[in-house]
Amino acid sequence: MVQSDIPILEKLKRDFEQEQRIKKLEKELFEQKMLCENLKKNMTAQREEFRIREETQARGYNEHKQAMQKQSNTITNMMGEMMELMKKQVKP
Repeated sequence: MVQSDIPILEKLKRDFEQEQRIKKLEKELFEQKMLCENLKKNMTAQREEFRIREETQARGYNEHKQAMQKQSNTITNMMGEMMELMKKQVKP
């Protein structure tokens, strides 16, 4: 009878070890899923920050472009006025 108990004990021992491995793997899987979710959240937040930054830069560029155009128009107008004044001064 002692001989037949050894395989059963070995089997029980292996079953326990299997259960421990499964629990460990389940824990690791859960941790990996949590890491994955955190990465997804971080990536979503970073994409949103990038989008906002990109929109802000585009607005800044457009405002700068408009200011430069306005300045160019002002200079062109001033040059025209100066030319008119010079023509008036040259004509007696």
